[in-house]
Amino acid sequence: MLKNLLLFIAVIAASLSITNTGNGQTVKGHIFDTETGNPLPAATILYEGTYRGSTANLEGEFSIEIDEFPAVLVIRYIGYESQRIELDQLPETPLTVELKPSVTEMEEIVVTDRDPGLSIMERVIARKQLWRDELESYEVDAYTRQVLRNDTSIVSITESGTRSFWDREMGHREVQLYSRQTTNIGRDQNFAGVRFLPNFYDDNITIAGFNVVGITHPNALNYYDFSLIETLQIDGDPVYKIDVIPKRRLQPLFEGTAYVLGTEYALLEVDLTPNDVVTFPPPIQGFNLSYSQQFDNFGEDFWLPVDMRIDGTIQISMIGLRFPAIRFSQSSNLSEYRINVELPDSLYRQDQQFTRAEPDTAADFSDRMIPLTIEESLAYETIDSTQTMEKAFEPEGFLARFLQDDGDDSSATMGPGNQRFAGVEFQGRFNRVDGFHAGVGVDQTVEQIGLNAALFAGYSFHAEHLNYGISLRQEIPTGESDRRFFVKGGYADEIRSRGTGTIYSPFMNSTQALFGGEDYFDYFKTDEWKAGIEARRLLPRTDLSLDFIRRNDQSLQTTQESIYDYSLFGWHRTRPANRPIQDGRLNAINLQIDLNRGGFNYGVTGSRDLQLSITHSSKEIGSDFDFT
Repeated sequence: MLKNLLLFIAVIAASLSITNTGNGQTVKGHIFDTETGNPLPAATILYEGTYRGSTANLEGEFSIEIDEFPAVLVIRYIGYESQRIELDQLPETPLTVELKPSVTEMEEIVVTDRDPGLSIMERVIARKQLWRDELESYEVDAYTRQVLRNDTSIVSITESGTRSFWDREMGHREVQLYSRQTTNIGRDQNFAGVRFLPNFYDDNITIAGFNVVGITHPNALNYYDFSLIETLQIDGDPVYKIDVIPKRRLQPLFEGTAYVLGTEYALLEVDLTPNDVVTFPPPIQGFNLSYSQQFDNFGEDFWLPVDMRIDGTIQISMIGLRFPAIRFSQSSNLSEYRINVELPDSLYRQDQQFTRAEPDTAADFSDRMIPLTIEESLAYETIDSTQTMEKAFEPEGFLARFLQDDGDDSSATMGPGNQRFAGVEFQGRFNRVDGFHAGVGVDQTVEQIGLNAALFAGYSFHAEHLNYGISLRQEIPTGESDRRFFVKGGYADEIRSRGTGTIYSPFMNSTQALFGGEDYFDYFKTDEWKAGIEARRLLPRTDLSLDFIRRNDQSLQTTQESIYDYSLFGWHRTRPANRPIQDGRLNAINLQIDLNRGGFNYGVTGSRDLQLSITHSSKEIGSDFDFT
C-alpha cells in the first residue's frame, strides 16, 4: 500500500516526432535584479516572432533553442523593464541579463464605492470571450519536472518532454516523447506532463477532484471580490495587481493574486491557492497547494499558458501511524504552440489521455529543459536505486509495520490490517461485534489457464463465530486484448457490516474503535452462495457484472445473554446497540455497471466514475423479500 500511495502522490498521465529538429542552437543565460543582484525566478524568455518561450528556474537560469541567427530574445518580469536582446550569433558564454525595476508613475486612481479591481476584471472577462470563442484546438510542446521531497532532502525527480493536444470538444491528450528520472524511479512510474494542469483562463477548473469556478468565468463576479492592490509597470504599460477574494465560504474557490496587463486587459500571471473548502478526510491531516501561472499572446490574438508552477505539502497521520511530510513541486514550460490545427484522429480513438512513445523519439531534450538547480543536480548524482520512496517516507508509530514492504514485490505485500506473504494474507480487525478478529486468506492465480482461487478463514472472539469462505474466478479466452470475460462463484459464512465505506475504511474504523472512538458500522451474520459472469471493457470504459445471490441473513442483536457492543477497556462512546435486520432468505439478481472504474485513490482526490447497481428480489425466485 505504501508504494502505491507514494506513487499516486508522485503522479500528484505513438509514433510522433518532436518539433526539435536538432538543427537549432541553445542559448543559455542568467537573469538578475540589477539593483540587488538577486536572481529573478520564473522570468519569461520569448523568442520574438515565434510561439516559443521558456522560463527561468529558481536561480534565474534559463535555456532556449534558437533556429537561426540573427534572433531577438525578449526577457520579461512583472515590475521590471523588459529587455530585448539582439543576437547575431550563438554567444560563446551564457548571457547575463540584468533587469531594472520599473518606476511606477501612474495616474492616481479615484476611489469610489466600487473597487476598481471589479471593473478591471469585468473587462478581462469580456475580452476573453472575444478571443476564446475563436480557439478551437492547439498542439504544444511541454517540458515538465516533478520533484518529491521529505523533511530533509529531495527523494526523487522525474522529467518529461511531451507533446500535448487540446480540442475544445474532445479535451486533452498527451504523448511522452522523452523521459528522465532519478535511478530510484522506473520509466513506467514517470507520468510527468501537463494534461491535468489547470489553465487559469478556463471557466471551470478541476483541482484534486473539486470543480472550482475560475476567476475569468463569465459569472466570476458572483463568486469573487476583486480588489486593486497597486499598479505596476511593464514596458511602460500598466499592470494591475489584484487581490482575489472568495465571496462564498462553503464553495470551492481560489484566493490569491492576479496581474492584469492594462492595455490588453489580459491576465499576465496568477498566484492562487484553493480555499479551505478544498480539503480531504482523515487520515489526510493537511493538504496545501499553491499555483503560479504566466500567460502570453506571442504577439497574436490568443493568451495562452507559458508555464505552471505548483508547490504542495501532504500530511498523513492517524492514531498509531504518522508519515513524514510529503512535499512536491512541479515546473512546466509550454512552448511552440500551433493554433487551430487539425489534430490526429488516432489520439482520440483511445481512452488513455497519456501515452508513451516507445522508445523515446527524442534522444536529447536538453534545449527545452528548465535548467536544474544546484540541489537538483546533486540529487541526480547522489540518489541511487536503493534510496526508495518507501525508505524516504517510512512511517512511525505502532501500526507502521503493517505498511512496510520487505523489498521483494513478488513474494510479499502488506496493507492496512493485513499482511501477505507469497499469496497468504494474515488478517486482523476490531469492532464492537467481532471484538478481535484474526484470520488467514490464500489468493492464488494460475496464469496459464486464467483461474483465480481465494479462500479465507478467521475467528471473531467476542461474537464466537468462525468466518470462512471460498471464491473462484475463471477467465474465458476471447483472443481480444481489451475485452475480458469471466465466470465466477463462491460461498461465505461470516459476520458483515451493514454498510461499506470507501473513504472511511474498515481499517480506520477498527483503529479508532480500538482506542475509544465510536464504531461507525452495524453488523449481521450471513451465509451466502454467489455465482455470475463479468465483462470488462464490454464497451469503452464500461465494465458489467451479473450475479445470482442466495443468502440467509441473521440479526446479531444485543440481549442479556449476548452483548454486541464490545469495548476493550470500556472507553468508547456509546451509541444505539447493534441494530437488528429482518431475518430470512434473500434470493436476488444483481446487475452492476461501472463507467470509468479506477483503483482506490486513498481519499486523496475525488473520483470521476459512475457505478450503477440494480438488485431484484422476489418470491418467484424463492426469496422471502420483494424489492427492486
